[in-house]
Amino acid sequence: MNVTCKHLRLFVEEEAEGWLAYVYDLDRFQIVHEGRRSHSTIRAAQEEAQSKADEILGEATDIDWCDARVMKAHG
Repeated sequence: MNVTCKHLRLFVEEEAEGWLAYVYDLDRFQIVHEGRRSHSTIRAAQEEAQSKADEILGEATDIDWCDARVMKAHG
């Protein structure tokens, strides 16, 4: 599952140990946050990804991970 917020793409992927969060910078073409902690729920991993995006952007984001529109790039 992934969403795009400004120039960041937030990923949540299921691994054998649980859910991991990643943040990719679309301008720099690189991962800027790679989750090192496996979460037992997808929601917890989404919160980690969003928290890191907030930190990088310097502002609070309000991402609705269930909204199909956020799956597409927007600014």
